Amino acid sequence: MSYDPVTEDCPYDPEHPATMLEVEIPSGNAILLGRAYLAAGAGPHPMAIFLHGIPGHEQNMDIAHAVRRAGWNAVVFHYQGSWGSTGVYRFNHVLANVEAALAYFRQPEVAQTFRTDPARIILIGHSLGGWATLMTMAKGLVDTAAAIAPINMGMMGEMLREDEDIVRPMMQQLFAPLVIRLNDVTADDLVGEIYAADAWDYYQMVPEFIEKRLLLVGAERDDVVPPGQHLLPLVSLLNKSNMTQLSYQSLPADHVFSYQRIALTRLIVDWLGTL
Repeated sequence: MSYDPVTEDCPYDPEHPATMLEVEIPSGNAILLGRAYLAAGAGPHPMAIFLHGIPGHEQNMDIAHAVRRAGWNAVVFHYQGSWGSTGVYRFNHVLANVEAALAYFRQPEVAQTFRTDPARIILIGHSLGGWATLMTMAKGLVDTAAAIAPINMGMMGEMLREDEDIVRPMMQQLFAPLVIRLNDVTADDLVGEIYAADAWDYYQMVPEFIEKRLLLVGAERDDVVPPGQHLLPLVSLLNKSNMTQLSYQSLPADHVFSYQRIALTRLIVDWLGTL
């Protein structure tokens, strides 16, 4: 590549220029809205599907643009019940929506429209999206993925069940300002989901990750999803399991990498270059 996709624009291809297409992904009775940033060239190109957090104020579109300049197609979509996507918002719906997005872009006619190689679709998830990425990988639906400051919903559920009187009010306070941007859901609904779900702990899924390619990125100054409580135990478990295709990086950043955007983008683009 004759240019730096992190800091420089890609050359113009008059026959197949880089472009953006609107996306409407069917997921059950819901329609998931988003956009696809298509790389220059006829392709087919690999594709990275970006998964944001709750409610998704940071959607990492700056990274998506750099990924496109690096020759990948990039998709940013919104879970049902968020940012204009129809349907009811729930955490279990988030997981179903990710599966629906993968199935959608792997359809031959859809892959052709989006100039995508359906055999080379990966996930890049942040926060709640990082958790959804790991859950989806554990089901065997992707073999390559990146999880950035991922929350462990299963671990939070265990904390809630063990000390409900203290933890439930804390979680309600956490979710209350977020649900105003989501459809047909309350903080109590989300806390109830976490309480009832005992299969959302990615620490328990280490055997499912061992043979896969995984990038994990931590934020050292993250006070929303502290890495010591969420990500680092997973890194330790994977290292003890001698996972050979694991890359772990840590940046001196807050939860949304506010002052490490270029560093985070560089890290992801460089990792994509190894695939």
